[in-house]
Amino acid sequence: MKKFRAILMTLAIVVSVGFAFANTQNPCIFYEQYYKQGDCYFPVPGNFGYHYICVSMGSVCTYWQPNILEPDYFVPCRTGTFITY
Repeated sequence: MKKFRAILMTLAIVVSVGFAFANTQNPCIFYEQYYKQGDCYFPVPGNFGYHYICVSMGSVCTYWQPNILEPDYFVPCRTGTFITY
């Protein structure tokens, strides 16, 4: 009975750690977002869900700068089509 209890507790811990990693958010959403227009990147006006949304998955909606020392390097953050309200 003790072996079964230990296996069950171990399984519960492994599953809870797995769910914790699965629910983590992408860190890029906490930084300033940019949208691409032509060859230029512009700061996104406002907050996601209030001033703009990203719809229809497939393309890149917003970008972010992971390293401020590289001002011309942008990485995709959210997917979809950029739409302002």
